[in-house]
Amino acid sequence: MGRKRHAASARDVHEAYMPHVPFKFYTNMVLGKDAPESPAEDFRVAERIRREAELYFRSQEERAAASEQDLTREERVALSVKLLR
Repeated sequence: MGRKRHAASARDVHEAYMPHVPFKFYTNMVLGKDAPESPAEDFRVAERIRREAELYFRSQEERAAASEQDLTREERVALSVKLLR
């Protein structure tokens, strides 16, 4: 029989993906308070951190690719706008 996977806590996700951003930043953004008080709130914060990390790492990859291509300023701005959509 398959075992049920234990979901990582928001703090675990934060430490794994975005330790350079204060944890309170995410909890305030999602919940309007300093810490999750229930498993559902913890899950919401963890999901937000995952989404933010995905955007952050994708942006880092695009910046690295852009610097390798030696793009003009206008091309870099267009690439940034594309990322934010």
